[in-house]
Amino acid sequence: MANKRLVKEGMRDSVEGKSKVAKGRVKDAVGGLTGDGSLQVEGKVDQAKGKIQDAVGRVERKLGRSSGTSWNSGFRQPRSSLRCS
Repeated sequence: MANKRLVKEGMRDSVEGKSKVAKGRVKDAVGGLTGDGSLQVEGKVDQAKGKIQDAVGRVERKLGRSSGTSWNSGFRQPRSSLRCS
């Protein structure tokens, strides 16, 4: 069963993150055209923040969609935990 709230928050974070990336690209370009180094740096920082927020949103959506499984269901058990009877 999917956790709709987590999926919805993930979508919101991804959209906001992508808009920050776009805003950062514009600032970076304008700073480059005008020779304003601080505006370029600000744009690069906005892009990095946006990429992080988008990644968080993707993780939230993935967790929300797979909320019925345990967090380690995809991992194999180490050999030491296997018992032979």
